[in-house]
Amino acid sequence: MATSCEIEDIPSIQTIEWNMMDKKKYLPGVAVSGFFVRTVLYPNTLIKTRLQVQKQKSLYNGTFDAFRKILRYEGFRGLYRGFWISSWYVLPSMTYITVYETVRHVLQDKTTLQNNTVRSLIAGFSASVAGQTFVVPIDIVTQHLQMMGTTQTLKAAGISNKLSHIKPLPIPPEALKSRLGASVAIVKTLYNQYGISGFYKGYFTSLSLFAPNSAMWWAFYHAYCGKETSSCCSCCYCTHFGTIVQIYKLHMYVCMYVCLFRFRSALYKLC
Repeated sequence: MATSCEIEDIPSIQTIEWNMMDKKKYLPGVAVSGFFVRTVLYPNTLIKTRLQVQKQKSLYNGTFDAFRKILRYEGFRGLYRGFWISSWYVLPSMTYITVYETVRHVLQDKTTLQNNTVRSLIAGFSASVAGQTFVVPIDIVTQHLQMMGTTQTLKAAGISNKLSHIKPLPIPPEALKSRLGASVAIVKTLYNQYGISGFYKGYFTSLSLFAPNSAMWWAFYHAYCGKETSSCCSCCYCTHFGTIVQIYKLHMYVCMYVCLFRFRSALYKLC
């Protein structure tokens, strides 16, 4: 048939599992790639946060207007407020990958659960919980830093009304002279006012979104991947597609968490 071919004609590619990888090279690679992506996309994240929390159109009329005003009144550095705190996202991304693979292999080696799809579902859910435990506190501090430049923008633009209904943290003016001082002041203020719970506002909201997302993504991925590799013996399309899926798997490990960093409800975390 025109749609079939012999398997021998297709060069085989071995699936690269977690235990076969050089972690000393792979994890730094994840960190560097994640840092680079965040560097490029961070201004968009900052603008999105400010648009989310402003009261109607009290300061910005849209994305491009926000970009223009931030550059005009705060300078280029204004687009990167909170960036260095946000860059710690590389740690949750590595945690996510490590927990996912560890849980999946523990379930395979230490339990009687042999269904790969179910193992992937449990591992994906566990990885998201572990990742969000680190991500949410970083998000909260970052978002407070991102909002700090709005006061000077309001003054420079001659706008007297409040930017939003959110009450700003009582940060001492002297702490705002340096970004490190501002970060430390925000952490101290949050802890003094709310305790540890202040760093986990919106935590369960984030889990309700990202944990099922991660669990179902990996479950469907392995279910479909397993279907392709097990049911296909002579179909050229399926054999080639299975090969592409295996190559794509490593790339997805790197970009999975970047894709999941769609900014969650800023109001839950800043209120």
